Amino acid sequence: MILYMSSVLYSAVLALAAVTDISTEIIITVCGLTCTFYCFLGGLKAVLWSDVFQGILMFMYIIIVYAFGITETGGVGEVIRRAEAGERIQFFDTTFDLTKRYTFWSVVTRGLSAGIGMYGTNQLEVQRTLSMSTCQKAQLALRWSVVPVVFLFLSCSLFGVILYSVFYMCDPVKAESELTKYDQ
Repeated sequence: MILYMSSVLYSAVLALAAVTDISTEIIITVCGLTCTFYCFLGGLKAVLWSDVFQGILMFMYIIIVYAFGITETGGVGEVIRRAEAGERIQFFDTTFDLTKRYTFWSVVTRGLSAGIGMYGTNQLEVQRTLSMSTCQKAQLALRWSVVPVVFLFLSCSLFGVILYSVFYMCDPVKAESELTKYDQ
């Protein structure tokens, strides 16, 4: 859990450090102390409300990026054309070829194993589930949580296709820009 939380914190810090002149160490300290403080004061209730807030922000920003990305590329047709040209859209390839990046079976297998790992063994999810007052409420909450998770997965897949179509001819590190590392 320590490695997971540190990577989550560091990814947010990288984003903030890329757009501000504040040092990475200061951002890590401020973000870490802020999260620790509100979790300490609010407990699991604060964590759940921050999850709700984060979920709303995620969907809101995905929609904003959809709008900008589709506008930038010249419409939905151009997004689809670029994605097809780059072989990014291939639905229901049911072959059992293990050398292909994505097939129907590899996506289903990875999705099920990731879902079972996330909902069944992840400490964060188990704590949230055990905080429910009854077993029936916990089961109902887990069942209903599948809907937004599937919607988020599909939204992020479309998000990736749109981003690919915007940047399909671009390598920001090789271009003449201020970016010097691939993690910026």
